[in-house]
Amino acid sequence: MAQGCDSFDTVVVGGGITGAWAARRLAEEGESVAVLEARQAWGGTTGHGLHLAVLGTPEPYARLQARVGDAKAREIWVLTRENLQLLDRQLSSLELQRESRGSLRLCANSLEAEELERSAAELAPDG
Repeated sequence: MAQGCDSFDTVVVGGGITGAWAARRLAEEGESVAVLEARQAWGGTTGHGLHLAVLGTPEPYARLQARVGDAKAREIWVLTRENLQLLDRQLSSLELQRESRGSLRLCANSLEAEELERSAAELAPDG
């Protein structure tokens, strides 16, 4: 395809973590890539996508264990940890870094609080 301001081999919609990664990989393969983002970048990623780089899953670990079993829950947890390490290496290669801000989970009732306490106890050995 001819190169110019109005022509690209690939257009990536969304400049969050996934879109930026895809655009970089395509560019490494020699593609001419444009990234379209609706919002201004903020804090190293899109303003609405700061929650994308998380350790674990959106559901509490105890609930994940109950749903998929102990072994699969542990595998998922380890995979998310490895993915964050991969993200950090990719960002480092671009001379960028991710700022870990922690997380906050609010409980609507005592059952949710107990579930989070069980999750914390299960994950405590991993730090």
